[in-house]
Amino acid sequence: MVQRGMKSEADVRAFFSPTLSQMPDPFLMKDMDKAVNRLNRALGAKEKIMIYGDYDVDGTTAVALVYRYLQNFYSNLVYYIPTRDDEGYGISLQSIDYAQSIGVTLIIVLDCGIKAI
Repeated sequence: MVQRGMKSEADVRAFFSPTLSQMPDPFLMKDMDKAVNRLNRALGAKEKIMIYGDYDVDGTTAVALVYRYLQNFYSNLVYYIPTRDDEGYGISLQSIDYAQSIGVTLIIVLDCGIKAI
């Protein structure tokens, strides 16, 4: 915590429980506006959406969070967690073939690393 510049208990609390105003602006990420527009088009057209994540703890947690959030107002969803032994790390051709076979038109990829694309 000290290496992150936290000097007090209040600093640590703020780090672990940030307010919305303390969160980084997601639109600082390259092409976030394009991603938001594409998601909005998919939702509006009732496209089948796949939430895809890595098989590790943070990947499966990310998939669960996004899936559960979207499930509150959208039902044409599936999720996919690749198997480590069969598919390895990142997006596999097997998963893309599967998505296509079930009519998925948008894949939201979480925690697969930029080099895995």
